[in-house]
Amino acid sequence: MTKILKIGFSFLFLFAFVFTVQAAIPLDVVINEILPAPVGSDIEEEWIEIFNPNGFEVNLSSWQIKDTIGKTKTYIFPKGTKILAKGFLVLKRPITKITLNNEGDGLKLTEPDGKTIDEISYQKAQKGKSFNRGEAGWFWNENLTPGAENVKPIANVKPIANVKPIAKEETQKSITEISEKELAAVGEGIPKENFSPFFVAIGIAIFSGIIIIFLKRTLNNHFKEVE
Repeated sequence: MTKILKIGFSFLFLFAFVFTVQAAIPLDVVINEILPAPVGSDIEEEWIEIFNPNGFEVNLSSWQIKDTIGKTKTYIFPKGTKILAKGFLVLKRPITKITLNNEGDGLKLTEPDGKTIDEISYQKAQKGKSFNRGEAGWFWNENLTPGAENVKPIANVKPIANVKPIAKEETQKSITEISEKELAAVGEGIPKENFSPFFVAIGIAIFSGIIIIFLKRTLNNHFKEVE
């Protein structure tokens, strides 16, 4: 019985260790939003935004960002440049000297050793709209959000015509269905990947202890029946 418990405990401990290490792997800093064709002056109002999805600060000293089409320019992040956890960093054209061509261009973000961390490209820029990173890919957006989370535009909703009266019972049912959908939407919007590895490890350890106690009781009952 003791041997079985040791094997079970070792397996659960190994599983908890591997899961915790995977959860602690850092995510890459990314190019998050750019404005190639502002309503005003391109020289003064173009900008590039990068985002740090990690739960810790990242030192960008000597990192580089450069465009890839036409007369290219490389901007080297000065020593001591840092981006906060879950933070944004907006780089304006007067600082970087990088020209985002309106007819199409690309950007590449690299570490000091030359390793490419992120790169993007776009075709013809839309006037007054920024190019945004989204869950399903990149999209043009008239809602400019430099230094903040990207907001996807809401599609135009057509007015509803010829709506028939709804019975009281149907109205109550509709309200209940809407409430359930709203609660489901809130649940889906809660981030699932940002749990601390420390709390994950604690949870797994507690679960492992419960399993071990259950196995011990089961084996004790089995030996009693045999006796």
